[in-house]
Amino acid sequence: MKTVKRRRELVISLTGGLGNQLFSFFAGLYFARILDRELIVDLGSVDKSHTQGQYDISSFDIKSKFVNERNVSSVLISLRNKLVGGRLKIPFVDDVLKVLFGDFLFMPGFDDIENANRVLGSMKPALLKRKRIKIGGYFADLRYLDEIFIESDFLQIKNPTKWFIENLKLLEIESSFASLHLRLGDFEQNSSSVGLLSAHYYNQAILEYRKIYPDMKLFVFSDDISGAKKLLSELNLSSIHYLSTPENSDPAESIVLMSKAKVAILSNSTFGFMGAKLGSTKNLVIYPFPLHRDAVLEIRGIPTEWKPMESVWR
Repeated sequence: MKTVKRRRELVISLTGGLGNQLFSFFAGLYFARILDRELIVDLGSVDKSHTQGQYDISSFDIKSKFVNERNVSSVLISLRNKLVGGRLKIPFVDDVLKVLFGDFLFMPGFDDIENANRVLGSMKPALLKRKRIKIGGYFADLRYLDEIFIESDFLQIKNPTKWFIENLKLLEIESSFASLHLRLGDFEQNSSSVGLLSAHYYNQAILEYRKIYPDMKLFVFSDDISGAKKLLSELNLSSIHYLSTPENSDPAESIVLMSKAKVAILSNSTFGFMGAKLGSTKNLVIYPFPLHRDAVLEIRGIPTEWKPMESVWR
């Protein structure tokens, strides 16, 4: 009887909220493909603070194997990210981590596909021979999705709620609609660095899409729908529909619904960018530039046909 040779593993350590988790997951698929390894998804460092500790990427019907590792390397990396937000490189600290955890290839900052390729290309042969390699970091580059040729219906909800099914039917009846993602929540506590977009930005974006599609309905998605209503009420615009989510709802359901839109107006959140990139082909995508008030975060690989609009901060 022949024994089945087990493939070497590549573990991608996810971090942040759902948008960042998806960026890392798709980067993991890319790394696993070019290194010819089986992808393992580690949820040990995931930030569930946005969803009351309930949800993460495993809400999607993803075939990859999930693990929840809380080993020394995961704990130290998580602590490092909390101290600096995971967005900055700390040369001495990151060098020490690389020495301590030779099989944990941590890429600090938001690593684009060119830098990731350089790091992977410089890996020592001894490391490549290991049965298991673990990679962590932020990978805010939409080109990872292009490289692995994600199908439009790739993400499916594993256990859809009644709310999701009803709203999916509603949006399918509309067939062509516009979505607006308005991120508040934790961004309000970090407005000096991350930034909160003003009503003026959303007003300009809405007016822009309505020049082209004057009759297309607009559906608003937000982590704080009452706050979104208050902000957008300043604009005195008609035909705005708010998708009020149930208490403690799963953000994975919202991102799938957003992905069905033909026009997308984005906030300065990776969540909205991922919703716009996935799903149906978009006729128009409007996004804020710069993405953050402190100009530290930049999402790479934004399609050239997407339309940047100047960020106006509150």
